[in-house]
Amino acid sequence: MMLQGDAPTGPNTPNFLRGGGEMGALIRAFDWNTTSLGPPAGWPQSLRTAIRFLLNSGHPMYVWWGPDLLSFYNDAYSQSIGPERHPGSLGRPGREVWAEIWDIIGPQIDQVMSGGPPTWHENALVPITRNGAREDVYWTYSYGPIDDDDAPHGVGGVLVQCTETTSSVLAQRSRADETERQRRLFQQAPGFVIIMRGPDHIVDFVNDAHRRVFGSDSWLGKSIREAFPSIEGQGYFEELDEVYSTGTIYQAHQAPVTYQRAPGEPMQARFMNFIYAPVFDDQGQISGIFCDGYDVTDGKAATEALERSEQQLRLVVEASEIGFWDVDMVQDLLYWPPQTKAMFGISPAAFVSLTDFYAGLHPEDRPAITAAFTAAADPTQRALYDVESRTIGKEDGVERWVAAKGRGLFEANRCVRVVGTAIDVTARKHAEAALRDLNETLEQRVAAALQERKVLADVVESTDALILVADLDYRYLAINRASADEFEQVYGVRPKVGDNMLDLLADRPNHQAEVRSLWSRALAGEAFTTIHEFGDPAFDRRAYEIKFNILRDRDGRQIGAFQFVYDVSDRLRDQARLAEAEFQLRQNQKIEAIGQLTGGVAHDFNNLLMVILGGLSMVDRPGAPERRQRILDGMRQAAERGASLSRQLLAFARRQPLKAEPVDLRQQLAGMRDLLDRALRGDVHVETVLADDLWAIQVDPAELELVLLNLCVNARDAMPEGGTISIVAENAPRADGQGDFVRLTVRDTGVGMAKEVLARVFEPFFTTKEIGKGSGLGLPQVYGFAEQSGGSVSVDSTVGRGTAVTLLLPRTLEAPAASAAAAITSLEGLRAPTAEAVLLVEDDDEVAALVCEMLRELGYVVTRVSGAESALGAMANDRAIDLVFSDIMMPGAMNGVQLAQEIRRRRPGLPVLLTSGYAEAAIRETEIEGVAVLPKPYDIDTLARRLLDLLGAT
Repeated sequence: MMLQGDAPTGPNTPNFLRGGGEMGALIRAFDWNTTSLGPPAGWPQSLRTAIRFLLNSGHPMYVWWGPDLLSFYNDAYSQSIGPERHPGSLGRPGREVWAEIWDIIGPQIDQVMSGGPPTWHENALVPITRNGAREDVYWTYSYGPIDDDDAPHGVGGVLVQCTETTSSVLAQRSRADETERQRRLFQQAPGFVIIMRGPDHIVDFVNDAHRRVFGSDSWLGKSIREAFPSIEGQGYFEELDEVYSTGTIYQAHQAPVTYQRAPGEPMQARFMNFIYAPVFDDQGQISGIFCDGYDVTDGKAATEALERSEQQLRLVVEASEIGFWDVDMVQDLLYWPPQTKAMFGISPAAFVSLTDFYAGLHPEDRPAITAAFTAAADPTQRALYDVESRTIGKEDGVERWVAAKGRGLFEANRCVRVVGTAIDVTARKHAEAALRDLNETLEQRVAAALQERKVLADVVESTDALILVADLDYRYLAINRASADEFEQVYGVRPKVGDNMLDLLADRPNHQAEVRSLWSRALAGEAFTTIHEFGDPAFDRRAYEIKFNILRDRDGRQIGAFQFVYDVSDRLRDQARLAEAEFQLRQNQKIEAIGQLTGGVAHDFNNLLMVILGGLSMVDRPGAPERRQRILDGMRQAAERGASLSRQLLAFARRQPLKAEPVDLRQQLAGMRDLLDRALRGDVHVETVLADDLWAIQVDPAELELVLLNLCVNARDAMPEGGTISIVAENAPRADGQGDFVRLTVRDTGVGMAKEVLARVFEPFFTTKEIGKGSGLGLPQVYGFAEQSGGSVSVDSTVGRGTAVTLLLPRTLEAPAASAAAAITSLEGLRAPTAEAVLLVEDDDEVAALVCEMLRELGYVVTRVSGAESALGAMANDRAIDLVFSDIMMPGAMNGVQLAQEIRRRRPGLPVLLTSGYAEAAIRETEIEGVAVLPKPYDIDTLARRLLDLLGAT
């Protein structure tokens, strides 16, 4: 760059170069004689105007001028390009200055310089090197022409107005990434989550847990009332409306909810904990509702069962001589039955608290007892509470000795309760003192031991559960009467204390192994609960719920195990009967559906076969040519109806592979206008309402045409007195980023449908039309088409007001192909250009005979074989084969697809055409290069075109 000093402004400075800050001074100082532009005095007026505008603007601007695209820019622009281009790029050709991005901006500049339209780019990525590093830089910019009558195309240069948007783009991406991260977290959440928007509570998101609980796979895009109608009348829709209108959070705890997971399934009653919380937009307005919750049915049932068990336990406790105690550490409450109160000299009806416990301890024993209780409640220690201490009666002042045992119960590393038992051992303590005085004679020790055993036996016999206690050698230490009775009932032998349980079953090794497998776990130190069957079938065999616990001595060492057992045979038997009944119900429903399906297929195909067989019996009889032509036309129409019915069956069963491609819905409807006019009556008016900016969709165009025809014919039949069919199409963007759709609605003004009819519209062969007036496959075919296309379909109908069928079809960003040229209608134009040789592989003799005639009529030389192995042999013996035409489903070790793969391996350039009447056996044309698929049935015109396409492509 050549500068001439600082070139300050003066009286001779042109007005258009005055001002402009640093860049104005640089432009004035530049030696323009060294460029193709020359000195500023000779510059065109349009350039002068552009430079004056550029230098006096605070917005980043750039100008390229002339054939060399010489560079001008202002101070605001210089801040974005770095020292690599400022100030060195002034006056240099644009291709040199911006060589690293010329492949991006060059075509845009050429478009403007050649007289084309200006450009506009928003948040476009144009990476540049600045400050020594290559950066991804985003810009919003426009290229506009600077007029010059003397320049080619009347354009002398390009004016650039731009703004760097890198920070805002990256911020937007960061927000999008954060939104996606939150969505993934919601998806993986253990509780069910649903997000709704708007006053109608349109479902935008459900996570996997929600789908498992409510069966909500098809809820997206529907209002909650439409998606979940089975909870109507339970008040939850009204709570949603209240939260949306007031912004007040709604919380439900163990709320009863009765609902269906899917239509046709039985209603089920569950209990839920959940919350409705408002969602606010950037302006602080409520835009939707967030719901998060859990199914607590099982937990509620378990809690109720626990409460019942605790109540039973309390009743047992109140009838026993052992004093139980229960300290609620969360609510700071204490439970003592009368037996325990008596140990502290408190009357049975008096209220007690933890203060009474600590106050009732002997002052000398209080520190040790407090330390032992603290250690039992400490989550880091979890020590056993095993103490003996003295109490001072609150009401009677009597000193007593109490032996207490207990342990803490913990949740989330926090002690919530401490429970245990207490025994008044005053007598024992006094006896021990006396025995010490009398040198603890043997007779007195035996008496004390017998007393303790009596107390234990009384406790064991006071419960309804089966209780057994055993030492480490499988020897019974205690067994209550109920357990002995049950053992004798199922094994035929009565156990007693001191017996070895394994020895009792020594003559029954299988049953002995059953007993050993569970008791060995408990005697090895495992506490667990299980349900298991026991008993000799020769006597009785029952199912039991068994809870094993560890038996320890005073020092905490395991000395055995004990179990509480309940007979659950009847409960399990009832559950099995219920499961069998449900299975039989499902089987009956399947049989009913199969009967409905086969009956409908037989009815429709018998009608079609009647036309064809009856026509064949009449076509050769003498008669007028017009009569013969009518018969042939009727047979052809019946065959076409049969092919259409097969397509509907396969589409409904999702066995028909769709050939999706970009489709212009406006063009598709325009092409169907004549077809609709022929299919509808004169008193039926069709109107179309299509959005101006309607997106292209990705569907099978032939199936789409069949869907639209089915819907319009249904609408026609629903308007016996005439009416209007409205076809409406509009864009349906998705807020959750899961893909956009186009909403296509066919609405009539007919008689409408009752609720019981509306609930069955997608059932195959269900129809309200007269026999012979409809197959009942129209709407099922629509359903199959929508699902296979990646969309959905819904029906809304009101009796007396009409019906609307709405499809959501996936949007595509690809441009639809231009309309195809007019098809060749002359059979002569479809004949083989030369006598190409076709190898026909078909195992059905009748089909093969007909296809051979069609091929010869088209001018082909035909060789027919009946299987894949024969085809490969024919190819080996005769290399002059131009095309192989094979059925897919054939007997033998190799089907048509496998034959095509072998042909491509042996002769890669040989075209192959496959055909099948069973679409699931077909392959897509793109899966094997050079292989096409022709569905059955087909006519000679269709066959001719596919053959010409394949032969012309080789």
